Amino acid sequence: ASDEDSASDENSASDERPNKKIDSVNTSQKKKLTRREEQLKQNWECKYEELKQFKEKHGNQTMLPEGALRNWLNRQKTDYRNMIAGETSRMTPLKVRRFTAVGFQIEKTKKRLTVEERKEQIKQNWECKYTALKQFKEEHGNQAMLPDGALRNWLGNQKSDYHRMIAGKQSLMTLLKVHRFAALGIRIEETKRNVTYSWKERQQQLQEYRTTHGHLK
Repeated sequence: ASDEDSASDENSASDERPNKKIDSVNTSQKKKLTRREEQLKQNWECKYEELKQFKEKHGNQTMLPEGALRNWLNRQKTDYRNMIAGETSRMTPLKVRRFTAVGFQIEKTKKRLTVEERKEQIKQNWECKYTALKQFKEEHGNQAMLPDGALRNWLGNQKSDYHRMIAGKQSLMTLLKVHRFAALGIRIEETKRNVTYSWKERQQQLQEYRTTHGHLK
């Protein structure tokens, strides 16, 4: 009887060991999931605060420029539609109310913009980038070079637009924009090789453009 009891105890202990191991794995996984959830929550709060500051600075009518914040907001809209459709989503009614509190109707779906609305969107995006460039110049001076990133890429695109304008090609550059860049100490006519046109050459280019297109707008 004693041998039977001993064997029974060994089997019982053997059965318990795998269960303890499984419990340990489950606890570890739960901790990882909890940390992941906390990280996602912190990331969401960080982006929401960034969105709130943008609205406080630029108002409700200003459209978000292309970039990480705008991409994040678009994902929130997708999450909202998934929530409404009963699919997997991280959106909650509380988040919807918080978006509403800062002037965002998260339930709005994307619509096709009219030509005028698209023009206004392009204009707003340009003004937003120009303001960022102006602030950079005020903080760092005219000698400081823009770091790699969206603002530097945008300025490079403006220079390309200028050369297309001078060449008589379709371009979003205007003479007014050229003057506004000059007011910041930026010679938009500079090429990537840092070759600049003289004032006389620039005047001649503008005159040729006016002759071709009948305006300098």
